Amino acid sequence: MRVLLLAVCCILILAILTRKFTNITSDNGVINTDIITLRNSIPGYVTFSPSIRPGTPIKEGSIIYTVENSRYGNIESVAQYYSLKNQLNSLTADIASLEIELIQHKKDYRRFVFLVATNSASTEQLEHIQTDLDRVNSLVKAKKQHVQETHKDLTDVVVQLKLFKTEEGRSLFQGVIWSVIARSGEYMASASSLLEIIDKNNVWVDAYFSEKHADNLKPHHPVTIKVIASGEEWEGKIEFIRAGVGRIAFNSPVEIPPESFKERMVVARVSIDTPNTFSAQEFYGIGRSVRVRIKK
Repeated sequence: MRVLLLAVCCILILAILTRKFTNITSDNGVINTDIITLRNSIPGYVTFSPSIRPGTPIKEGSIIYTVENSRYGNIESVAQYYSLKNQLNSLTADIASLEIELIQHKKDYRRFVFLVATNSASTEQLEHIQTDLDRVNSLVKAKKQHVQETHKDLTDVVVQLKLFKTEEGRSLFQGVIWSVIARSGEYMASASSLLEIIDKNNVWVDAYFSEKHADNLKPHHPVTIKVIASGEEWEGKIEFIRAGVGRIAFNSPVEIPPESFKERMVVARVSIDTPNTFSAQEFYGIGRSVRVRIKK
């Protein structure tokens, strides 16, 4: 009886030590990323840059597509443009008329200065002419200031109209074309999905562990990532842990959704600290199966 009890105790101790000091490995895992959908902001005919197809590497700032809108300009901008043009023409005509009037007032002022000096006219008459001269001069200055402001407003509207005529879609990061949705030469309404791209520097691993290991998963804990197909190993760290896989829904435009895996799992988001050896043509390994090992 004592021998049996001792054997049971040894087995329990061995199980505890094994649990405490052995590595924890994920049941499965996958290299994942966000899918970025590019949409056009104006309607028109889309043209993709040469060689744009799935697997095409893209550089930050590179032009991916252009949209040409022959019927450019929204109703508000076009109406504002013609309103400002009419206003500018009206102001120009007013200034021309006032400048003619101003020339005449200056002549009258010089004549009355002479008449007052020769006692042929009163100072009150001269003051009246001076008042008219100042009034017209102020009107001309105000109109010219208004013209400058109108010119500026018109320039701003022209810039806005050009934005409605042509759009250049540029990549905000280095990455790769994931999929091309539209076709070059096709007319697309505004906010249409044109293509999908992924960011080279926004790739991670989603590792799925049994719930029994949940207490051993901690943020910032170092891990080893093993690519199953090649056997290559990378270093990484746990970023966050989410429980309830398959039971709690959450929205995220990732390539491999958590619903692909069975319930009662805990998913750990793992950063990849070792340089990714997969090329752009391999989509940086997105979708590849991995195992994540955590040393306790």
